[in-house]
Amino acid sequence: HYSPTSGQEAPALSSSAVVTGNLRARLQKSKETKLSEESPRLPPSIDTTSGTKFPAPHSPRTPSTDTMYNEIMTDINFMTKSDECKASDIVRGTDAIQLLSTVISTKERSSLDPIQEGAFREKIESDYNTCMLTVASALNFAFDYGGKNAPLPTALINQTVAALSLLLRMQCCSSEMKQKTVEYLVNVTVSALLDERMHIDQNIMRATNKVAMRAVLSPSLDSSLNALISVQVSVIDPEEGNTTSEKFRSKFSRVVEKLLKKAIKDRIDSSPSNPFGELEELGSLLASIDWMVETIEDVARIGGGPEELLTPSTSMTRHLLVQLVRCNHREVRETVEDLGNDVKFIEPLLRGCEQELGLQPPPPVVVPSSSGDSSFRQRLEALKRQRESNGN
Repeated sequence: HYSPTSGQEAPALSSSAVVTGNLRARLQKSKETKLSEESPRLPPSIDTTSGTKFPAPHSPRTPSTDTMYNEIMTDINFMTKSDECKASDIVRGTDAIQLLSTVISTKERSSLDPIQEGAFREKIESDYNTCMLTVASALNFAFDYGGKNAPLPTALINQTVAALSLLLRMQCCSSEMKQKTVEYLVNVTVSALLDERMHIDQNIMRATNKVAMRAVLSPSLDSSLNALISVQVSVIDPEEGNTTSEKFRSKFSRVVEKLLKKAIKDRIDSSPSNPFGELEELGSLLASIDWMVETIEDVARIGGGPEELLTPSTSMTRHLLVQLVRCNHREVRETVEDLGNDVKFIEPLLRGCEQELGLQPPPPVVVPSSSGDSSFRQRLEALKRQRESNGN
């Protein structure tokens, strides 16, 4: 992979077996070395001819899985957050991500015994969102490092994409992955896909595209749909501090639209009779749609973006609401009516969807109010605060 300091090819990475086998020695050394809180942790020395060299072990004791996990996270964070990242930091961070993949993967053999591997995976599950965000930050770092004209560190990108793919396939993903984590993954992967340098390596592009799709297919339906709407709002809203060109934002918006339609199609294919059956909070999703409609109208009114920027947002919003109405018209209509003044912009769109499907608004019925559902109301109030803060 590219060495940003010399412009030459960097040493080849250690194999997964070597990296895993030497981790214990490195961890033991790090445990015995006291570093002051004011001084950054020093990276390992780099031999430019033979690759990374780790210190020899001082003790046969095996470090705990917590120590191993924390050391991996530290190496990645040191690489992505250091003010003066060096080639050695990138090598060490890449090795750490490779080791993480080796332990997660059921196809790779690590130096850990089955009990240690199980404990390591449990540690990841207990810290799932932090782990996912830390690894994803390495992908963001890889495309930012050296500027937009610098060659890409392909070894780091390959290892990061592989690790993200494995993390997204963990069984805990659906229940543990938070909306903010989905938002960050979508932002990072879509930005990477739109980077002009990505076309140099089609294999990396295909792998990153799969991670982007998996990022919206693996989490819960609530997290995925609300995250995609939130990302789209941030792309089209000029008050979100957007500094990228309208051309880039338009491309980004189209990719987000495709991801949402892919997520809905996947649910329809897997559960044709009830594709939204796993949706837990319809009211929160309808409030998010209302937020999107409001943002589109505001941007259009002030001339904050060209038509090609707003068209994907309008299309994905209508597509989502049409599918919701098609699958459960009465519940959608009743929920909108129950929300009352909490949603002020969705009604015209809802009526348009009903007309498109040849449906009439169902007669009003007495339904239990959701006002007693404190969890739902708390989420709705949080969404309203977010909308208000975006308007300030």
